[in-house]
Amino acid sequence: MHQARAALCAVIFCGLIRSAAAAFVTGNDLYSWCKDENATYLDGACLGFIEGTWDLAGGLGLICGEKGVTGRQVRDVVFRYLQIKPEIRHQPAASLVLQAVHDAFPCHN
Repeated sequence: MHQARAALCAVIFCGLIRSAAAAFVTGNDLYSWCKDENATYLDGACLGFIEGTWDLAGGLGLICGEKGVTGRQVRDVVFRYLQIKPEIRHQPAASLVLQAVHDAFPCHN
Protein backbone atom coordinates (compact mmCIF):
# COMPACT_ATOMS: atom_id res chain seq x y z
CA MET A 1 0.00 0.00 0.00
CA HIS A 2 2.88 2.35 0.78
CA GLN A 3 4.27 1.88 -2.75
CA ALA A 4 0.86 2.54 -4.25
CA ARG A 5 0.53 5.76 -2.28
CA ALA A 6 4.02 6.85 -3.35
CA ALA A 7 3.14 6.16 -6.98
CA LEU A 8 -0.11 8.07 -6.63
CA CYS A 9 1.75 10.99 -5.09
CA ALA A 10 4.16 11.00 -8.04
CA VAL A 11 1.25 11.08 -10.48
CA ILE A 12 -0.44 13.88 -8.55
CA PHE A 13 2.76 15.90 -8.37
CA CYS A 14 3.17 15.57 -12.13
CA GLY A 15 -0.44 16.65 -12.51
CA LEU A 16 0.17 19.74 -10.41
CA ILE A 17 2.93 20.95 -12.68
CA ARG A 18 1.16 20.16 -15.96
CA SER A 19 -1.23 22.49 -17.74
CA ALA A 20 -4.97 22.19 -17.16
CA ALA A 21 -5.47 20.68 -20.61
CA ALA A 22 -3.08 17.83 -19.85
CA ALA A 23 -4.57 16.53 -16.60
CA PHE A 24 -4.73 12.76 -16.20
CA VAL A 25 -7.69 13.01 -13.82
CA THR A 26 -10.23 15.81 -13.99
CA GLY A 27 -12.72 16.93 -11.40
CA ASN A 28 -15.40 15.21 -13.48
CA ASP A 29 -13.53 11.91 -13.11
CA LEU A 30 -13.03 12.38 -9.38
CA TYR A 31 -16.65 13.41 -8.87
CA SER A 32 -17.91 10.28 -10.61
CA TRP A 33 -15.60 8.10 -8.49
CA CYS A 34 -16.69 9.79 -5.27
CA LYS A 35 -20.41 9.42 -6.04
CA ASP A 36 -20.01 5.68 -5.44
CA GLU A 37 -19.97 5.32 -1.63
CA ASN A 38 -20.51 1.56 -1.45
CA ALA A 39 -16.88 0.64 -0.70
CA THR A 40 -16.26 -0.32 -4.31
CA TYR A 41 -13.21 0.16 -6.47
CA LEU A 42 -14.37 3.64 -7.50
CA ASP A 43 -14.86 4.75 -3.90
CA GLY A 44 -11.36 3.47 -3.15
CA ALA A 45 -9.99 5.38 -6.13
CA CYS A 46 -11.72 8.52 -4.87
CA LEU A 47 -10.40 8.19 -1.34
CA GLY A 48 -6.92 7.17 -2.49
CA PHE A 49 -6.61 10.09 -4.88
CA ILE A 50 -7.76 12.60 -2.26
CA GLU A 51 -5.57 11.15 0.52
CA GLY A 52 -2.58 11.04 -1.83
CA THR A 53 -3.11 14.66 -2.81
CA TRP A 54 -3.51 15.62 0.87
CA ASP A 55 -0.31 13.82 1.86
CA LEU A 56 1.70 15.28 -1.00
CA ALA A 57 0.38 18.81 -0.56
CA GLY A 58 0.98 18.67 3.19
CA GLY A 59 4.52 17.39 2.67
CA LEU A 60 5.22 20.22 0.23
CA GLY A 61 3.73 22.82 2.57
CA LEU A 62 0.90 23.65 0.14
CA ILE A 63 -1.82 23.12 2.75
CA CYS A 64 -2.12 23.44 6.49
CA GLY A 65 -3.56 20.09 7.51
CA GLU A 66 -5.26 19.95 10.87
CA LYS A 67 -4.49 17.24 13.39
CA GLY A 68 -7.21 14.63 13.66
CA VAL A 69 -8.74 15.19 10.21
CA THR A 70 -9.66 11.83 8.67
CA GLY A 71 -9.43 10.76 5.05
CA ARG A 72 -13.21 10.32 4.91
CA GLN A 73 -13.70 13.82 6.29
CA VAL A 74 -11.46 15.30 3.59
CA ARG A 75 -13.24 13.14 1.00
CA ASP A 76 -16.57 14.60 2.12
CA VAL A 77 -15.19 18.15 1.89
CA VAL A 78 -13.86 17.56 -1.63
CA PHE A 79 -17.02 15.81 -2.82
CA ARG A 80 -19.20 18.65 -1.53
CA TYR A 81 -16.91 21.19 -3.24
CA LEU A 82 -17.23 19.31 -6.55
CA GLN A 83 -20.99 18.98 -6.05
CA ILE A 84 -21.58 22.72 -5.64
CA LYS A 85 -19.12 23.80 -8.35
CA PRO A 86 -19.98 21.80 -11.49
CA GLU A 87 -18.73 24.65 -13.66
CA ILE A 88 -15.08 23.92 -12.73
CA ARG A 89 -15.10 20.12 -12.68
CA HIS A 90 -13.31 19.98 -16.04
CA GLN A 91 -10.16 21.28 -14.32
CA PRO A 92 -7.41 18.98 -13.00
CA ALA A 93 -8.64 17.00 -9.99
CA ALA A 94 -5.49 17.61 -7.93
CA SER A 95 -5.88 21.38 -8.13
CA LEU A 96 -9.57 21.11 -7.22
CA VAL A 97 -8.72 18.97 -4.19
CA LEU A 98 -6.22 21.63 -3.09
CA GLN A 99 -8.79 24.40 -3.56
CA ALA A 100 -11.43 22.51 -1.56
CA VAL A 101 -9.00 21.68 1.24
CA HIS A 102 -7.66 25.22 1.37
CA ASP A 103 -11.20 26.61 1.65
CA ALA A 104 -12.20 24.14 4.36
CA PHE A 105 -8.98 24.17 6.37
CA PRO A 106 -7.38 27.59 5.97
CA CYS A 107 -3.99 28.27 7.46
CA HIS A 108 -4.04 30.16 10.74
CA ASN A 109 -0.96 32.28 11.32
